[in-house]
Amino acid sequence: MRRINTSPPNKPYPGFPLFAHGNGQWAKKVNGQTYYFGIWDDPQAAVARYLEERDYLHYGLTVPSEGQTVADVLNSFRNCKHRAIEAEEITERTYHEYVAICANIVETFGRNRPAESLTFDDLDRLRTILGTDKKGKRFSPYTHKRLLTYARMVF
Repeated sequence: MRRINTSPPNKPYPGFPLFAHGNGQWAKKVNGQTYYFGIWDDPQAAVARYLEERDYLHYGLTVPSEGQTVADVLNSFRNCKHRAIEAEEITERTYHEYVAICANIVETFGRNRPAESLTFDDLDRLRTILGTDKKGKRFSPYTHKRLLTYARMVF
C-alpha cells in the first residue's frame, strides 16, 4: 500500500506571512485565533486572500462579504432623494441635509464597510457624533432628534 506524503511544505519564499497548518491549508494566527486562507497547492491565492482580509482581522472586524457596503446604501439613498427633488416632494435644503448626514455616516463607518456588519455600538457612536457640531457644541434636543431621524431613514 502506497503512503501519501502529508508533511507540511516549506514556505514558498522567505518572509511568507502564512504557515502550513496540518489540515492542508495555509494559516495565520491573528489576535489568538487561527484563520485559514487556502490549500497548500496554491500559496499565491492564499497569500492574496490574506492580504485582502488582514486589516479586518487585525482590527477585530468581520471580513466583508459580497453584500452591500455603506457606500452602496448611501448612494441608493441619495439617488432616491434626488428623484424626490425632481418630483418636488422635498426641497433642495432638505436634500442637502440628507447629503450632510450621509457624509457623517461615511466619516463614522467608512465607505467600504459592509452594511450588514454595523453593530448597535456603531450606531450608538453615530448617535453621539450627530449630537454635536464640528466645534464640539451640543445640538438642541430638537435638532439632534431631527438628525437622528435622517440617519435612520438611510438604513
